[in-house]
Amino acid sequence: MARSTPLSLRTLLSQRLAHRLFALFLLAAVLPLALSDGISHIAVREVAQTLDERARADTTRRTARQVFDRLLAGKTLLAATPAADPVRDGLAAAWLPGLERVFQRLSWLDDRGRTAWSSDPAVDLGRRWETAQAGPYNRPPIPESRGDHRIEVRLRVATGADHAPQVLLAVSRDGLIRWIGELRADHLWAPVLDAGHDGLWRVRDARGVELARLGGGDALRTDSDAPQLRTESRLFLGAEFGAGDWVFEQRSPQPEVRWMGQPLSVWLGLVAAATLLGIALLCLWQLRRTLRPLAELTDGARRVAEGRRGTRVQTDRADEIGVLARAFNDMAARIDDREQQLVHRAVHDSLTGLPNRDGLHERLQSLLDAPGAAARLAVLFMDLDHFKDVNDSRGHQAGDQILRLVAQRLHEAVPPGTFVSRLGGDEFVIVLPEADEHDAVAVAQAVLGRISAPYELGTSTHVLGASLGIALSPGHGRTAAELLRCADIALYAAKADGRGRHQVFQRALDLAARQRVSLLAELRQALARNEFVLHYQPRVRPADGAIDSAEALIRWQHPVRGLLYPGHFIEVAETGGLIGEIGLWVLDAACAQIAAWRNQGLLLGRVSVNVSPQQLADGALVAHVRDALARHHVPPQALELEVTESLLVGDTAAARAQLAELRQWGISIALDDFGTGYSSMAILRQLPIDVMKIDRAFVTDLGRDDGAMAMASAIVAMAKALRLHLVAEGIETEGQATILREMGCDELQGFFYSRPLPPEAFHLLPRHLLPALSGATPVLASRPG
Repeated sequence: MARSTPLSLRTLLSQRLAHRLFALFLLAAVLPLALSDGISHIAVREVAQTLDERARADTTRRTARQVFDRLLAGKTLLAATPAADPVRDGLAAAWLPGLERVFQRLSWLDDRGRTAWSSDPAVDLGRRWETAQAGPYNRPPIPESRGDHRIEVRLRVATGADHAPQVLLAVSRDGLIRWIGELRADHLWAPVLDAGHDGLWRVRDARGVELARLGGGDALRTDSDAPQLRTESRLFLGAEFGAGDWVFEQRSPQPEVRWMGQPLSVWLGLVAAATLLGIALLCLWQLRRTLRPLAELTDGARRVAEGRRGTRVQTDRADEIGVLARAFNDMAARIDDREQQLVHRAVHDSLTGLPNRDGLHERLQSLLDAPGAAARLAVLFMDLDHFKDVNDSRGHQAGDQILRLVAQRLHEAVPPGTFVSRLGGDEFVIVLPEADEHDAVAVAQAVLGRISAPYELGTSTHVLGASLGIALSPGHGRTAAELLRCADIALYAAKADGRGRHQVFQRALDLAARQRVSLLAELRQALARNEFVLHYQPRVRPADGAIDSAEALIRWQHPVRGLLYPGHFIEVAETGGLIGEIGLWVLDAACAQIAAWRNQGLLLGRVSVNVSPQQLADGALVAHVRDALARHHVPPQALELEVTESLLVGDTAAARAQLAELRQWGISIALDDFGTGYSSMAILRQLPIDVMKIDRAFVTDLGRDDGAMAMASAIVAMAKALRLHLVAEGIETEGQATILREMGCDELQGFFYSRPLPPEAFHLLPRHLLPALSGATPVLASRPG
C-alpha cells in the first residue's frame, strides 16, 4: 500500500492553499494597521495644516497691513510737501526728511497740469499718471482740510519702461494735482520680503494686474502640482487713496510633520512593518501545523487521479483531519474497485454491451498497426433497414429490444475472435482479422441471413432486414478512418440497390460518392443562381377534356448538362438537407406563376405543389405558405399541396395539425402515391386530405392485369366512400383513360394528354384536350379567344 511521504516546509509553503491563508492572515493584519496608520497620519497632517493655515493667514493679513501703513506714510509725507514751486522757491534740493527713503522720484506739476520740476528729468511722472490705472473705483478718497485748502491723495499703478508695475501717489490741493511721487519698490514691499522666506507672495490690484511676485528659495516653485497652502488678504484702498482693492496671496508647501528629523510617515511605516513581521512569523507557524496533513491529503488525491492504485494517507490524528484521512482511504479503495468498470463503460455501448465508437477505433487501429499479416483484415459496416419504422410504430422500447437482439445474433453469426461493435443508432461494425474478400462475403451472407429472421416482441413478431458494406485492408485503405469511409460508401450502394444485401467496396463507388458530393455543391449554387424552373402538367376532366388544374414539377436548367429532371437530383437534395430550401422555392415560384396567369386571364381551378417531409418536419410550413400567398396576392383556393402517405403514418400529430390549419384557409390537401405505402382504411379516415391520387404503378397495367383492375377499382371505391376528389396520374394510353373515366375518376393526368410544359407553352394550350382515337397524341380543341 503506497503512502504519501511527509512534506517539507518549503514544499508546504508552495501550496496554493497556504498562499491564500497566508495572504488572508496578512490581509487581516494589514487592513487595520494601514487604516490606523492612515487615520493617524491624516489627523496629524490636518492638525498641522490647520495650524499652519491660521498662522499664514495671520501673516498675510499682518503683511498686507504693514504695506498699507507704508502707503499711509507715503501719503502723509507727500501731503506735507509744500505746494510752492520748488524751482522758484529754491526747494529743488531740499527734500523733506524721509522722502528719499520712501519715494524713488518726485515731480511737481504747474497750474496747467504739466510737469514743471522732476527729481529725475528722464522720467515724466505727469504723463505716467495720465496713463496709470486706479482700478474699478469711481469715488474720490476722503479729503483732508489744512487751513483753507482741500487736500486729496490718490493712488494709481503705471507700467514702467521695463514693463514693471510702478505705484504712484498724487497729492492735489483744491482740485489741482501738485506733487506726484513714485514709491520705492524695496521700501513698499519690504514687509512681504520679510514674511515670504518660505512661500510665494503675489500682490494683484483690482484689475488682476500683478504688482509684486516675491519669494525665496524653493518657494518660487510652488506653482507646480504639489499640494500647497493658499491664503489671501484684501487691502481696501478706496477710502484713503480712491483706488481699487489690492489682494495679497501667499502660497506655500503643506507642512510635513517630523520627529527626530524623520517624517512621521516613516515612523508609522516602521511600526507597521515590525507588527507585520511578527504576524507573519506566527502565521507561518500555524500554517505548518495545520496544512501539513492537508498537503498529504492533496498529494494522495493527486496520486489517485494519476491512477496509482493502493494510495493511502496516514490516519493517526484524532481530530477532524484524521476523520477526513480515513474517509479518503475508504474512497480510494472504492475507486480502485470501480476504475475497471468505468474503463469498460467508456469504450462500450450501455444498451447492447458491444464496444462503442471509441472502442472500435482503438481496436481497429491496433490491428492495423500490427506488423505482417495481422494488418490484413475486413471491415463490415451494417445498417438496419427501415429501423425508424419500428420506433415510430412500436415505440423506442421495442426498438431498444431489437437492438439488443441484433447484437446477440451478430455474436452468434460471426466466427470466434471477430470484433463486433455498435457505432450508434442502428449502425454496427464487424472487424474480421486476417480475412480476405471471400471470408468477408461469407460472413456478410451469414449475418444478413441471421438478422432477417423474425423478432419476437411480446405477443407479436417483426421482420427486419439489413444492408452491409465491406471494405478490405490494405487494398481499400490502411487507416481506420479510411476503411470505415469505404465500408460506409459500400453500404450506401447496397441500400441504393434495394437493401437487404451486401456490397464490396469498389473505386467506382467512391467516384459515385464524390459525384454526389459534387452534385450537392452544384445544387447549392443552383439555389443561389436561380437555375431551377417549373414545368406544369395539366389535369383534365374525363368527360370533355377541360383543363381544371395543373401540377407544378421542378426542373433544373443546368448550365452544362442542360435540362435535368427530378430523378437526377432530388434524392441527393433529400440526403444533403437541401430539399427544404428547394421546396420553399417551388412554393414561391408556383404562387408567382398563379398570380401571373390570373393577371393574363388564365383562371385554373388550382395548381398542385409537392411538399417534402422536411418542410413539414420543420414546423414552419403554415407560415411559409401564408407568406407566399400574401406576397403574390393568390387566394388559398388556387393552391393544392401534395403530400405522400408516409408523412402521415405514425406519430405525426404536428404534421397533421399543420395540414388541418391549411385546409381551414381553403387550401386543398392531396394524398400522392396512394396504395404504395402503409395506409389503411382506418388511417385514411383520419387524414386531413381533400384529394386522393392513384399512383402510376396501378395505372400502367390497366387493361392487361386483372389484379391492377381490382386494385384501381378498390381505390376508386374507397375515395368515393370518403368523398375525396380522385385524380389518376401516369395515363399514357387511350385504354387507360377510358377505364379510369368509366370508374369515375374526377381528373386525369399523364403524357396521353400533355407532357409537363414551361409556363409560356402551358398558356398556349387549348381549354379542352380531346384525345385522338389512336391514343398517340391529344387533339387540341379550338384555342380560347
